[in-house]
Amino acid sequence: MTLIMWRGPGQVSDQQQHIQTPGELDATLDRLHSQATADRYPQYILIYPGDCYPEDGHGEADRWVPADPGDGPRPELVLTIGAVDSPVYWYERDGREHASQGTAHDEEPEFEYFCGGQQSYAPAWSLIPHEQAREAARQFVATGGQRPDNITWHDDGTR
Repeated sequence: MTLIMWRGPGQVSDQQQHIQTPGELDATLDRLHSQATADRYPQYILIYPGDCYPEDGHGEADRWVPADPGDGPRPELVLTIGAVDSPVYWYERDGREHASQGTAHDEEPEFEYFCGGQQSYAPAWSLIPHEQAREAARQFVATGGQRPDNITWHDDGTR
């Protein structure tokens, strides 16, 4: 089972949908992409290979303790919908982030999108075509959370 989470304009909490097949993934992303494009509201989509996402919790010493650990630490894939290009982020189980590497070589112009209802920005070098981001989502779901191999990843601070 895979969980998809997003927050559209005017929503105060994340929306969620469980999917089980590649067809359900494509149908959900098509619907959300069409709506975000019509609303002119590029937004993040979080894909989580599990049934229950960890809920907010509290800090304790040097770590975060979720109120409900959900399915435990799992990788995550984040992409945007509602735009021609998208940054893609893959998070390992331990939270280490890997960003997509597009063809641009500069930070500017930054790509503006909404994450949890807040304006967020991604550097131009992280943008890849929307269809490539969608293929990464398909691979992520098909492999149960492995890092998609159709993207060049910006891992170590070099571009």
